[in-house]
This record gives sequence, structure tokens and C-alpha cells, in this order.
Amino acid sequence: MIPSLYAICLDYLKHHSELISSFENVPFQPIVYTVLEHVFTSTLPLNTNLLGAVSRFGHELRQLDTPWTRLVLSRAATGRSALPSLIAASQLCPQFITCLKLGSCGLRDQDLYRLKEFAHLQVLDVGHNPLITDRGVSYIVTMATLGIHGLQDLYLSHLPGVTDKSLKYVGQLESLVYLDLSKTDVTEQVATTYLTMQGFRKLANLPSARTMTLFPAQLNPKLHGLIRQASVAYAVGNLPSRPALSYEESIGAIDTISILHYRRCHGANKRPRPSKPNMPTKRQRPTTTDYLALIEKELLFQK
Repeated sequence: MIPSLYAICLDYLKHHSELISSFENVPFQPIVYTVLEHVFTSTLPLNTNLLGAVSRFGHELRQLDTPWTRLVLSRAATGRSALPSLIAASQLCPQFITCLKLGSCGLRDQDLYRLKEFAHLQVLDVGHNPLITDRGVSYIVTMATLGIHGLQDLYLSHLPGVTDKSLKYVGQLESLVYLDLSKTDVTEQVATTYLTMQGFRKLANLPSARTMTLFPAQLNPKLHGLIRQASVAYAVGNLPSRPALSYEESIGAIDTISILHYRRCHGANKRPRPSKPNMPTKRQRPTTTDYLALIEKELLFQK
């Protein structure tokens, strides 16, 4: 059977993805998806040209149920600080990443500024980084408000520096659907009361099931290999290794603290704030225009 011209062109794209610079006016299904699937499931090397061209399909990437766009940079996965890899990912393919796990890597508040390039981020896990405080949460919320408009899941577990102050920040994220505040310094009663006003409800204590679903043990190694190779250039110089402190070392054993998971109810809206009473307006001094209007009015009555 002779292949069609469409099949010939698509086959060429799949085997020469390094030549692709743009997918403008090209539908995601089936062309772009087919090229992605071939690259991630074959022995062909992954290249940043393809990832950059695909980045324009932010909505479609967030809908994919594949590990292609998920990046795990936690110390358990990399064995070292995630900062060099985070810098590399922020420069190579930030808009291709939809799920990012940065747990237990010794990140500080100022390191979170690297997230501003991840415009299509949907899931963010920065748990088990005891150097992240309320200031870091405010950075995340600011970047999400300005550019990361699709952020839905935020994991802030095991952050002793996160307090009730962070609630007013996360409450500004209208796109947020799931929030994990387990084993932080957030008061459970305060969090539940405030987040309920924002349309959330407290979930049962199931700490790991959701994370394991989003970040399974077997992730596609191609994306991680590309980031790992590029991160070597950022692992020297002014980037000293910062081993992550264990949570128990930072604030002691706190196994008695309850699990705090919240999900925004479907269709729930924020509770409307009570309207302010009508205050009497302050009397202003007449302007030149007012005086001219009065003079014209008097002249009309004199006629």
C-alpha cells in the first residue's frame, strides 16, 4: 500500500523533530501529539527546539494524561540540590512543564523566583524545604497571579516557616483547586475557617495517594536526562550545595500535627464581603467650571 502524502510528511516530522521551529497554525491533534508521542516513546533524542515549539499549546499540555510534561527534581530523585536543574529547566523548556516536584532539595525563598518562566504550570510541590517561609509563598502567589494562571495544585507540606500569614496569599489564587498545608505552622482552625470562606473544604487524612498519582515512580527519563545534562553548566561557581535539612531537625518531631488537605468545591464562590454603608460624600470646594455654570444659569433667568 502506497502511503499518503500526509503520512509521508508526518513520518518525516517524527524523525526530524530537531528541525521544527514552530507549530503555528498546526493543530495539536493529531499532528503535534503524534510527533511528541514518537519522540518520547522511541530512541530518538529529545531536543529543546521541539519543546519550545510545543510550548504554545499550554491548554492541550495541561490536558495530557502522560508523564511527558512532569518533572521531578526532588533530592530523592536526583541525589543533589535541585537548583542547577531548576535553572536549566527555566531556560530550556519552562513552558513545556505542567507538573513540577521540588521536594527536599534545600530551596530558599529567593530560589522560587525561577518559577516565573513556568507559565503552564498546573501542579507545584515545594514541600520538605524548611528554608521556605511565608515570603516564598507570597512569591509563588505573585508569579501565579501575574503569569502562571493555570496553577491548580499547590503542595506546601513540611514547611515550618509557613504560618497563618500565608493563608491571605493563597486565598488570592482563584485557579487553585487543591492545597496541602500538612505539618506547617498554620493553625488548623484558622486555616479551615478562612479557606471555607474561599470555597474550600477539608479532606480526609490521605497524605500520599494524590502525590503518587501525579508523580509515579517511573517517569519518562528523556526529559529528566535532558535537564540533567544541561544542569551541569549551572552546578559550579556560585551555586554551592545546600543539603536539605530534615523537617524533624528544624522544628523537632511533630507527628501529632494533623494532615491539612483542602479542595475547592466545584462551583463554589467566595463568600461575598459585607457591603460598606453609604458614607456621606465630603463636600468639595466649587471649581471654576461650577462658577461658570452658576453664572450661565443666572443669565438665563434674567432673560
